[in-house]
Amino acid sequence: MFSQRINNNGVRLDHDQDKTFSISKGSYNHQSYLSLLDLRNKNQDHKRHIKPTQVPHTLSPNSYTSSSQLRLKELTDSHNWDELDDFELEELRDGFFDAIFTKSEKKYLNIDDISYLDFPNQFSRAFHIKSSDLTLFFEDFKVQLIQKWRIIIKFFIPFFIAFVLCVIRPAGSWIGHDNRFFLPIGVILHHPVRNIGVQLEITIFSIIGMIFALGWSSLAWYVSTATGPTASHQGGILFQSLAMALTFAIWFKTYYQRFLYFSLSFGIIIIFTHSVSLVFSKQDLHWLLVRDITLSYLFGILLSLFTCVLIFPHSGNETLINNFRDTLISAKKFLVGLIDKDTVDNFDQLFQLKQAMIESLTIKLSKSYGDFFNQFSVARFDRHKLRELRNALTTFYGPLRVIPLQNKLLDKNMLIKIYDTLNKQSGDAEMNNGYPTIPFTEFNSEPETPRTYLGSVTPRQGIILGANVSPYENFYISIMQKQFGKSIVGLIVEMIIALELLDESLTVFLKYSTKQPQVTEITKKIEDTKFKLKKRINKLDKTYKDFTKSNIFSNDLLSNSECVIMFVFLRYLRNSSKQLLAVLDACYDMGVGIHWRLQRPHYPLKKALHRLPKQCTIDEGTDSFLYYYDTKKDVEEIFERVYNTYTSKHAYIKNGDKKKSLRAIDHDEFNLHTTHNEFRYKIWKFSNMVTGFEMKWSLKIVFCIIFLCLPTWLPGSYKWYQEFHCWWAALIFYMLVHRKPTGGFQRLLIRLIISIFCMFWGWAACQARHFCNPYVICTFAGILVVPMAINLLIYRNPKTSFAGLISFTVISLQSYNIGKDDLSTARIWKSTWVTSLSLTIGITVSVCINWIFWSYKARTEVRLAISSLLSYLSQSYQSITDRYLYRDLDDQPTELSLSFGCVREVRLTQNLEAIRGLLKRAILEPNYVSNFDYTKYEKLIDSCQLLMEKLIECRISGLYFQIWEKDKNKDATRALLSLRRDAAASVIFVFYVLSNCFRSKNKIPKYLPNTIMVRKKLFDCLTKLDEQDEKMNEKVKYDNLQKRLFANRNEFYNEVNTDKKSTVDDYKKLHWTEVYGMVFASAFTDVSEAVNDLVDCCKNILGEETC
Repeated sequence: MFSQRINNNGVRLDHDQDKTFSISKGSYNHQSYLSLLDLRNKNQDHKRHIKPTQVPHTLSPNSYTSSSQLRLKELTDSHNWDELDDFELEELRDGFFDAIFTKSEKKYLNIDDISYLDFPNQFSRAFHIKSSDLTLFFEDFKVQLIQKWRIIIKFFIPFFIAFVLCVIRPAGSWIGHDNRFFLPIGVILHHPVRNIGVQLEITIFSIIGMIFALGWSSLAWYVSTATGPTASHQGGILFQSLAMALTFAIWFKTYYQRFLYFSLSFGIIIIFTHSVSLVFSKQDLHWLLVRDITLSYLFGILLSLFTCVLIFPHSGNETLINNFRDTLISAKKFLVGLIDKDTVDNFDQLFQLKQAMIESLTIKLSKSYGDFFNQFSVARFDRHKLRELRNALTTFYGPLRVIPLQNKLLDKNMLIKIYDTLNKQSGDAEMNNGYPTIPFTEFNSEPETPRTYLGSVTPRQGIILGANVSPYENFYISIMQKQFGKSIVGLIVEMIIALELLDESLTVFLKYSTKQPQVTEITKKIEDTKFKLKKRINKLDKTYKDFTKSNIFSNDLLSNSECVIMFVFLRYLRNSSKQLLAVLDACYDMGVGIHWRLQRPHYPLKKALHRLPKQCTIDEGTDSFLYYYDTKKDVEEIFERVYNTYTSKHAYIKNGDKKKSLRAIDHDEFNLHTTHNEFRYKIWKFSNMVTGFEMKWSLKIVFCIIFLCLPTWLPGSYKWYQEFHCWWAALIFYMLVHRKPTGGFQRLLIRLIISIFCMFWGWAACQARHFCNPYVICTFAGILVVPMAINLLIYRNPKTSFAGLISFTVISLQSYNIGKDDLSTARIWKSTWVTSLSLTIGITVSVCINWIFWSYKARTEVRLAISSLLSYLSQSYQSITDRYLYRDLDDQPTELSLSFGCVREVRLTQNLEAIRGLLKRAILEPNYVSNFDYTKYEKLIDSCQLLMEKLIECRISGLYFQIWEKDKNKDATRALLSLRRDAAASVIFVFYVLSNCFRSKNKIPKYLPNTIMVRKKLFDCLTKLDEQDEKMNEKVKYDNLQKRLFANRNEFYNEVNTDKKSTVDDYKKLHWTEVYGMVFASAFTDVSEAVNDLVDCCKNILGEETC
């Protein structure tokens, strides 16, 4: 960058002439086109401390660069960076770039500098409860109980019925004899609080799993007693059979989560049949045990199914439609906030409303939509129409997502004036659905050509100028408010009314069929509202058209950043309202063909096998973990499609069969494209799948189960093991264990306390009324199941509730099975405490198993998730830069490109939310060795979210802006190529380094390319090119719009054959190109700033290298 340096005597030295500088330039000897134009600051007096280029207050004609240059100047001035010398070397080779490095600013602490004493003990913090927290807890509990009392009753009924059947001795004996407790356990594990389709699916899977388990167990029993030697060593055969069966079952449900209930039922039958009885001859086999567990467990599953169908049946339609309604309501609240006098100037509140709107669509609705189509269901609506409505809402949300909140087109004073004027005009203010009716004002006819185009306008008398603004800024703001304020408010009101009607329509469609009068009436309202909304849009278009033809519309407006933001606000709102028409059409189509239909899952099989319905993931205790991996796979899928799809409009001509380069999202895809033997690659993929972490988890679980079942296969211990039902340790361990637990000693302590209490509760139920009174046992069961159902269904603690209910069921019914004549306090106590000890051991091991070999740590997963997220953001930036910023001429993004962009943004938002959920799990983990400060990760995730929003803004504004059209000539384009390369490559390189540092746990390098300085260098060069162009241009200085369209005004007015309408359209198009160009440049400047902040956040977590 610098051709001259200063020696100790103050004499300026030239690197190119002074022989003392023996710098080997090698491949850098060639000069770039930028150097040939003398645009590399050779004549400037630079020192190690950089003085930013002075930008005059009068903006250059290229207004889209001026605002960004001012912003970059402010950033460099505020940081006061020291730039490292690059010795005037230029990188001209393909695949390389020139970076600007600056001395780092230490605004963070290294990991080694952090004291563990600065952080409070997590255990004490978890049990520190304030009185205000208790008040909020009880208020929230009351609200949740009112909302979910139906599902609590739905959970209560089958469990209570199962207990009643078990304590009726003839019925209990017929169902399962001494093993009747599998009836309520089947109800607990397959509880009916699910959609009908999901309940039917898990019932079928469980029955199939039981059938396979019975077949395998029968074979094991037969083989183990087929000959004398095997019968005398039956334990060895059963050990081998159990190990083989459970290894397969656990791996199968771990890799294919959809087969959870198949493997659950399969494993329960396998463990029971392989540990409940040890015999030494074929004649001693107790085949009745197989019948008892099969019949009782099957009845429990079917009882849950019948309850699900008959009591408060839920098909899933109501949940999906309610999520659609919540999405519409969140958008309505955001629009109301834009015209509410109390919130319009409150940026924080508007930002929260916008975030709630985004979350409602991209998170809640997407989850519900995917869950609905990933299951069998009884649906009222056609799936294609639901998809059209979802897609229309996504498109409608797009412009609102990036609409500028801090704009001066709508403010409190202006809204007060508009509402006061309306009140005066209409007396009591005619209302429309609760909102003021803003009349459609008729405008006088205007000429079809623009009026005299002035370079500047003198402000009127009496305008009060604000502080730190240009003399004309407040004047332009008042003009914009006067011209567009009323039309904008009227359009927003009409959009709010349309959203309320859509909400009402979905409610009607959920209750009534197509031919009923309520549906016919609401569809007519939709047509009327659509007509009114179109009229509002046309009014806004006419207002804008008249404004562009007035003498107010000048170059100064485009040079003013506040006015540009107002134009962007107007444009995005108008685009969103146009998309709202498509939402109304989609909702109207939904009203046709409403009837009940059986709907099968429509998810791709490859995805469906790895995804569980929502309630099933909650019951398994892996909802947030599985959601993160689901979103990660979705993001990788869309990037893979982007990388392997040619989206350009231009034809691609191959020069031979050999490709010069390969496009791949990661190493796996690169291996796929580069392999010479596809069969060998598939074998490698299969072996990697079989020997992955799923197999490690399976072997660990099988080892624990074998250890817990070991006494039942030994001749010296099998009698007492089977007499006191000690095999319950292995069974409850298998029912409760899962590979992604949350928490440590705290969670284990809570689970043990609740389980031991439930064991005591079961003993008390049998001990009361001397002894084992069936009415008392049922009463105790009914009392216990309510808090356990609340803990499961409201507070989502499934494993704790399951452990408690299973413990109570086993203890109470085991004592009840003894018989009336043999009951006594001592007998009940002896049976209770031994079995309780077995249950306690199984529950403890189900949690502690995750603390030993191949343990899962959410903290590690968060770090890897951040690495992947940074990689995704880098790829998004590359895609936007390639397809939107530096695209070829006449190669606008296709519909496929736009579709990929929308899908990518939605899935990235979901992945960000999933990482937040993963971070919440990490907070609950015990932290003994490493210091994990979750607040730093929260700040980093917020920075990533801000960066993603800026990338979305870049993509949307890039649709209407072509960078090459802004260059003065080909020479300017050639001169700027290397600088544009450097600006984009610096951001990509920083992303690459940060992502790999998180993956490898390395500290951040001390020197990284300064993305702000590189971008400032680009804009400084643009300014110099403009200055050179002004010096060479001897004509009258028109602004860029006038120079390109109206260089000869007389010719414009006098030419008879000129198509006036097309000229005006070109003029409007060029104006919006200028506006979007400023927004586009500003968004990429924000990206550079956000990347710089991201580096600081990463250094705050990983630390910085010292060198």
